[in-house]
Amino acid sequence: MNVLWIAATGDWLHALIASIIAVLFLCFLFFVLFRASALLVSLKRLGNAVRLLTGKSPPLVKRELSKLFANSRLQPNWAEYEDTLHEQTANQGIDREIVAVRATVPAESFFNAELVVDSTLHTEFFKHLPGIFTGLGIIATFSGLIAGLQSFDVKAVEPDALKASLGGLFGHVGSAFLLSAVAIGLAMICTIVEKILYAANVHAITSIALALDGLFKSGVGEEYLSKLVRSSEDGAVQTKQLKESLVEDLKALLTNLTERQIEATHQLSNEIGASLETSLQVPLQKIADTVQLASQDQSASAGKMIENLMDTFMAQMRDTMGSQMGDLSGMMQQSAASIMRVEESLRRLVDDMQSATHASSEGIQRAMAELLSSLASHERQQSETLGGAQVQMLTHVQSAVERMASAQAAGANQVGEAAADATRRIVEASAEVQKAGEESSRRAAELTESIHDVTLESIRKLESGAAQVASMMAALNEVVDRLARTSGSLAGLHEQSGQLGSRLDQSSTSLRTSTDTLAIASQALSQASVRVEGVSSLMTTEASAREATLKDIQLALSKGQEAAREFGEYSDMLTVKLGDAMEQFGSKTGAVLNHLMTDFDKELGNAVLMLRDIVERMSLIAASDERRG
Repeated sequence: MNVLWIAATGDWLHALIASIIAVLFLCFLFFVLFRASALLVSLKRLGNAVRLLTGKSPPLVKRELSKLFANSRLQPNWAEYEDTLHEQTANQGIDREIVAVRATVPAESFFNAELVVDSTLHTEFFKHLPGIFTGLGIIATFSGLIAGLQSFDVKAVEPDALKASLGGLFGHVGSAFLLSAVAIGLAMICTIVEKILYAANVHAITSIALALDGLFKSGVGEEYLSKLVRSSEDGAVQTKQLKESLVEDLKALLTNLTERQIEATHQLSNEIGASLETSLQVPLQKIADTVQLASQDQSASAGKMIENLMDTFMAQMRDTMGSQMGDLSGMMQQSAASIMRVEESLRRLVDDMQSATHASSEGIQRAMAELLSSLASHERQQSETLGGAQVQMLTHVQSAVERMASAQAAGANQVGEAAADATRRIVEASAEVQKAGEESSRRAAELTESIHDVTLESIRKLESGAAQVASMMAALNEVVDRLARTSGSLAGLHEQSGQLGSRLDQSSTSLRTSTDTLAIASQALSQASVRVEGVSSLMTTEASAREATLKDIQLALSKGQEAAREFGEYSDMLTVKLGDAMEQFGSKTGAVLNHLMTDFDKELGNAVLMLRDIVERMSLIAASDERRG
């Protein structure tokens, strides 16, 4: 024990490991050894008490079990299991008594190791305790080995010093191995004790569950299901018998009701025939006359209104389209004339610029030629004294003339390019004007075609409305004929009813005949009402056709106005584009002319300065020659 204490307190790390091992082992003793033993004793006592209740009456067993589990660890489990028990009752005299208690769920669902043993003993933690002990022992072994190696003196050569160093190394290693052996031994002890106690508790709780299953029989659901099947079969038989009796009773009842209904119907038909003859003949005639007059007035007014509407529409379309097409043609002619005038003016401007440039270049060349000839004559006189100066002056004059000629040529090229660019832009503007004219013509043609289509559609709808009015008139005539026939049938019915008192032997036959006649009259009246409704619907259809025609005409007018608005916008856009093109052409032409005149003035100024310099030099040379002479 002293050696173990020395090994545990020899190093701070070993002391920490020994403390952790001691704390964990004490927890194991309390939570596993002590509590598992107490739980095992309690479960065995409960199991023995449950088994002693075998053979007693079910209500008594349930009460005894409630008392038994009241103050035990399994009281919550028993409360849940008790809720699943089903009490079967039966009539005993005037009261119902409990004859059996049946189980609906196995007792193992509430009394098992997961719910009772694992939660009490904290099995999920303590089943890993041996591994923790083993790991701590390994850490102690390596820490002692490292401490011994650190205390070993590798420089010791003397036997006593070497012996002391080896003694310290072996002491540290021995203490570490001793502590590791204690930890591993505790791990094995904990594993053995924990598994034995856990297995004993699982066996005890399983025996309690089996004892409870033996006290309460199961299968109550199957019994109730069989009872339901038997009751449903009995109910089906009783329902069949009830149906047969109801069918017989209803058959007799309906037979009596049918006979009474036939008698009442015959009597009612006689009364209806007499009342219809006296009350419907005059109103129906008035309805026919009124409908005929209304249809004639409606058709005449509709024809006049449509004729006036078409005349107004065609006049408005002629005024609108004629004025717009005339304005379009005039604007296109004015645009073409303006473009032609601009083209002629630009051509004249280009010709004048070319002629002016050509005249100026010829005048300069002519003046330079005269100057050169005069200089040549003067130079021939001064050839001996001014040979070198003359050659230099001629070279300068020739280079100046070449620069002036190249400037004139460049100016002529720029003027030509500007004129070509202006001509190209004018051609593009003319093409855009032509394209705009074609687009306007195409839109005018589309508008004319759409107006033509709408007009044809309106005429077709008017023709269909006239046909519907004609069919209305025919339907009204047919209604009048059917009403006349109905009046005749009603007169015959009245005559037969008047002779009914003198023909008692033929009463049944006359009654059947009058019933048939009444049915025919009712059918004729129904057809007449249908015809009248058809006439009303035709009149409604004709009115809707007129409204549709008016809507189509309004749509055509709106399309014409939209086309006129688009044409005006396109004309404005074309005018703006032509103005922009002319402004751009004028600005570019002015820029080219300014650049050309600037270059020409610059070159001319350089040539004048050069000539002035040459003249001054020649005057100086002449003055020097005179002084020498």
